[in-house]
Amino acid sequence: PVLRRAVELDPGSTRAHVRLGDALLHTGLPEEALAAFRRAVELDPRSARAHAGLGDALLRTDSPEEALAAFRRAVELDPRTARAHTGLATALYAMGSVEEAQIIRGRVVDLGDEGAERGNSAEFGERGV
Repeated sequence: PVLRRAVELDPGSTRAHVRLGDALLHTGLPEEALAAFRRAVELDPRSARAHAGLGDALLRTDSPEEALAAFRRAVELDPRTARAHTGLATALYAMGSVEEAQIIRGRVVDLGDEGAERGNSAEFGERGV
């Protein structure tokens, strides 16, 4: 309820839509998350977090090709985010590009703690949808 209310109060907030999308993914509602992330990308096409979240939602709704494009865009926008690299590797695995996926996974390890912090979205699920 809290994050849905935040979107209602500020429908032009990319951050609110991303947080709602993260919470919806965390609670097992990928189709609803997809709508939140699509709106976040519309509001701010330069948001790496919005594109990475969109990629996560697309993966969970069995759209690996679209997810791949979203993750690639997120990496272009912020090459240091582990979430985008991890999602990119997962999408590549899903599409059978195992070697490329393993290379990308190696980049996640190289990002270390900073990248993991930047890519962590689990905290949003605790705040309530």
